[in-house]
Amino acid sequence: TAQRRQENLQAVPIAVSAMNTEFLKEHEVRSLQDLSGAVPGLVTTNSVGGGLAPLSIRGVGGVNGGANTFNDEPVAVYLDGVYIGRLSFSTSDLLDVESIQVLRGPQGTLFGRNATAGAVLVTSAAPTKNAEAMVQGSVTDLHEHKISAMASGPLISDMLLARVAFGYSKGKGYTRNTATGGRLNGSEATSVRGRLR
Repeated sequence: TAQRRQENLQAVPIAVSAMNTEFLKEHEVRSLQDLSGAVPGLVTTNSVGGGLAPLSIRGVGGVNGGANTFNDEPVAVYLDGVYIGRLSFSTSDLLDVESIQVLRGPQGTLFGRNATAGAVLVTSAAPTKNAEAMVQGSVTDLHEHKISAMASGPLISDMLLARVAFGYSKGKGYTRNTATGGRLNGSEATSVRGRLR
C-alpha cells in the first residue's frame, strides 16, 4: 500500500521493504528499533533520552537530522494511515501488527513534507470473521517481563466485527544506583488497541 492502494510489490516504482506477520514473529521484531538489521538503509539509533530513538533512511535523519522533540522528523511514521508526530513510537512495543512497510527515498507527494527521507507504514491486524484469541509472554535474564493478548471475532454475526489487543511490559533497568540500591533506566508500558469493522 505504498501508493495508498493495494498493489503487487513488483509493480510499485518505489524502493519498498514489506514485512508481514510471519516475518515479524520469525525475526522477533518487537519495536521499530529491531528493524535496523532487516531493512536496507534503515538505521535506528539507541535512545537519545526520554525514550526517543530517531530513525534515518539512507543517511537522512537520525540524531543530526532530527531528534528534536519540537521538530518534524525526516522519516514519517504512520500507524493505520495516521501520522505519528513524535519519536517515542520507534521505541514502543509493536502490538498486534499485521505488516510494516518501509519506503526509502522522498515520499512527499503522498505522505507530506515530513517524509523527506522516507516513510514507515505500520498496519495493525484487522478484525476476523472467525473467533480467535492469543496470549503470549516472555521473561528475559535482564529482568524484563512482557505479556500480550488479543481477541478477535464477530460481535453481531457478519455485521460487526471487533478486535482488541493488550500489551504490558516492564524492565527493571540495567544500572544500579549505589546510593539507594535501586535500579535506573527502567521502563514500564501498557498498550491497548481496539478495532471495529
